[in-house]
Amino acid sequence: MFIYLWRLLFCKKCVVRKSANIDFFDCRRDFFFFTVKAEIPGVVIDVENDKFSFPGGGVAAKSFLEYLSPLFWIQRTRRFEYPLSSVLSVAPEVSVNVNKKGDVSRYYSLRVAGTFGSAKIRLDDERKLQELLSLFSTILEMGVSVVKR
Repeated sequence: MFIYLWRLLFCKKCVVRKSANIDFFDCRRDFFFFTVKAEIPGVVIDVENDKFSFPGGGVAAKSFLEYLSPLFWIQRTRRFEYPLSSVLSVAPEVSVNVNKKGDVSRYYSLRVAGTFGSAKIRLDDERKLQELLSLFSTILEMGVSVVKR
């Protein structure tokens, strides 16, 4: 796994290598493929089986030693699945960036904390953020769901 991370960071060419009639694609292509594969299903909430899953990239490290693990640094290529009953709090986050030209860009995310730790789920727009927040608060009975229109 460490070799894969090293190749991902320092590999210069995109080359298809053949070995024993099996194609080994360049690490950047693999990274892109697995990232897209993890992102496509989006956030899945399964109430009957008490599970929710989401694409990686925002899961916080539980200890300092996790920062040394290559799996932590390539977590965007994975999907994470946790019990729905283990969620303790859900909070929306909006970050606003202004570039040198004065253009404003907003990034929406939902911070989910529970017995599994903390995770930041990135979303495309404010409507999806409000829908997911409302869904979590309704399912987990965390209070009155408020949807901004």
